[in-house]
Amino acid sequence: MHMIKDVGGIPEVYSFGLLRQDNPNVSFPMDPAAEVIAPYDAYYVTTLDEPLYDVTTEYLVKDDITEISPGEWVQGWIVTSLSPETLQFNLDNQIRGDIYDVVRPHRVISALIHSANGDQVPLQTVELGLQPIMTTYSISMDRVIELMFG
Repeated sequence: MHMIKDVGGIPEVYSFGLLRQDNPNVSFPMDPAAEVIAPYDAYYVTTLDEPLYDVTTEYLVKDDITEISPGEWVQGWIVTSLSPETLQFNLDNQIRGDIYDVVRPHRVISALIHSANGDQVPLQTVELGLQPIMTTYSISMDRVIELMFG
């Protein structure tokens, strides 16, 4: 839970350290209760639970901190739609990831079949109309096994 200071009805980011600094002649307990800090216009903010939303098309933004009753401050969430550009970018990345998930095991298994003696194994570029998924390079069998089995 974080803290704010009520400055004329406007919540400002605040902390226990600032509360102590602003009131050097007051001895506060380590974790003061809400009623202990309220006389200094300091309040704890309750963050509301995240609402349900579609992570493929939306994202959450923290809403403004608001006072719902005297001394009771909350912060909620705003569900915001992703821009068309972001949706397309995410879709493209998902497609690339899906292709990579299919192509990679095939390439690794193929490499294992063609070189079981520890030689360098050439892996070819896979062109799928988007961009190369892998570039051409040589990889040792130890590295192939490491990539395949972690």
